[in-house]
Amino acid sequence: MRLYEKESVRKPFIGTMASDSRLRRQNYLKHGCNAFNLNKPLSMPLAIWQEADVWAYIKKFDLPIAPVYAMGYDRTGCVFCTFGCHMESSSRFDRLKETHPKLYDYCMNKLGLKEVLEWYPTKKLSYHEDVWGDLD
Repeated sequence: MRLYEKESVRKPFIGTMASDSRLRRQNYLKHGCNAFNLNKPLSMPLAIWQEADVWAYIKKFDLPIAPVYAMGYDRTGCVFCTFGCHMESSSRFDRLKETHPKLYDYCMNKLGLKEVLEWYPTKKLSYHEDVWGDLD
């Protein structure tokens, strides 16, 4: 993206929503939808949208969607990312094993994610347990 921006002299439109995470909400509250005063100006026109707004827009205009949404995925981010796995009630990698077995094998055996995921807790933790461990 940075190379494209440099070569084209265009500024990015970013499709993230403030509702996606606390950090994205904080950035939206600080800079608004159009952060033209940053060192790297950008526009985030979807920042004020909620997920329901996105799906309503897709339905209203009969837009095509990525096939992975029909496979049970609710995000299309980096498939190799393990960020937040400890907060999931079911692992996105279990789903990946079912829907994309070759990619799953690559992630686990070539990239070494198997060892990383074995380290993660296997249950969804409360904040208290995450910080202090099981006190019983």
